[in-house]
Amino acid sequence: MTSKIWKDIQAVFDRDPAARSWLEVVINYAGLHAVCGHRVAHWFWRSGFPLIARTLAQINRFFSRH
Repeated sequence: MTSKIWKDIQAVFDRDPAARSWLEVVINYAGLHAVCGHRVAHWFWRSGFPLIARTLAQINRFFSRH
C-alpha cells in the first residue's frame, strides 16, 4: 500500500506546479488525504471488515470535504 501512496504523492507533483515538498503535500492536500483514506477503508472492506471500512469511509468523508 505504501508504494501506491508514494505514487499518489508523485501524481500531485506531476499535476500541481505549486507543490514544493512531499511534506507540504502530505500535510496540506485534501485530495491526497481522501485517496489515502479510501485506500485504507478499501483494504478493510476487502479483508472482511465491512463495519470498520464503512466507519473509516465516513470519517474520511467528514475530514476531506471542502
